[in-house]
Amino acid sequence: MVSDRPEVIASSGNNAITCFFHCLKSLFCHNYQDINMQETFSIEQTFFTGKKAFDWLMQKSEQLIIVQFVAPYCPSCETLKPVLHQIAKENTGKLHLVELDMSEEPELAINFGVRSAPTVVFFKKQQIRAQIAGLKSKQQYTDMIQSTL
Repeated sequence: MVSDRPEVIASSGNNAITCFFHCLKSLFCHNYQDINMQETFSIEQTFFTGKKAFDWLMQKSEQLIIVQFVAPYCPSCETLKPVLHQIAKENTGKLHLVELDMSEEPELAINFGVRSAPTVVFFKKQQIRAQIAGLKSKQQYTDMIQSTL
């Protein structure tokens, strides 16, 4: 009997195949959890993604932390991304760039007064130093970074 449902296979009396599916499922789920739990960061990194990285940086870094709040299907967010990456590369060792998806972290966005994407928030020593909402020129981001370094 061929079926993609383990319960159907089990009812046919073929316990070896059912066992195989359960083992395969637990193997993939277990490895996925291990990967997430073993996530490590380095203070030497420039680019980060997600709330875990942001929280870690807020506790560990004395450097400027630039957080780009993005949203799915946001063309302006995609336009801004390479601009911020280029600026971050030019300032390697002076700052960290973190990308946070507002749809995955709505409470964090609300806590920092972020109402639209893209919004860039600048932190230093666990304090908000500046915020830029919307897509602006590269020079505006560069000037803001230089004034907050």
